[in-house]
Amino acid sequence: MGVISFLVNLKEESVSWSKPLYAELSEVEKAVDPQQNYAPYRKLYKAAVWQSNSSVAAAGGDSQTYRILVPYFSLLMKDIYNLDSVHPSRLPNGHIDFEKCRQLAKLVTEITSWQKVSCDFVQIQSIFNSVQASPIFNEQELIYASYLCEQPETPREKEQFKKLHRQNFQVPLIACNSSSENDT
Repeated sequence: MGVISFLVNLKEESVSWSKPLYAELSEVEKAVDPQQNYAPYRKLYKAAVWQSNSSVAAAGGDSQTYRILVPYFSLLMKDIYNLDSVHPSRLPNGHIDFEKCRQLAKLVTEITSWQKVSCDFVQIQSIFNSVQASPIFNEQELIYASYLCEQPETPREKEQFKKLHRQNFQVPLIACNSSSENDT
């Protein structure tokens, strides 16, 4: 969902973009459309996996030439959850549902294959340091930071913000220039 809302906001900002860049953005937006259970994304991903496997086979099985794919991990987790919750582990006759087990194994094998891929990218030290130094927020700090970026609207949100503000969180704001901290 975050990807889709990001693309919608990005598209609104893209009025001055060139046509080829705008066309690429529209293509990405179509690919992550949640309609039909992400069918366009699944088709693109399947083609990318096939192409990647073909390039590995052409290189004589050298996994270092494996093309890196960035999967939509939450979609995979949704598939695993749905497969587990929709299909019973046992058939009506009491036997184990091996088809369910096979499908779960296929999904888990996909995850383990991603873990084996080595990425030989050049490490950019400034970016690495920034990521390593980024704070890790707990749930309350995340909510507080969210309210600093977007003002609370409902009375319940306002009360929650005041309660969090009294706790005096030290939340650095990286991507928002809100002055809400001064408004309370």
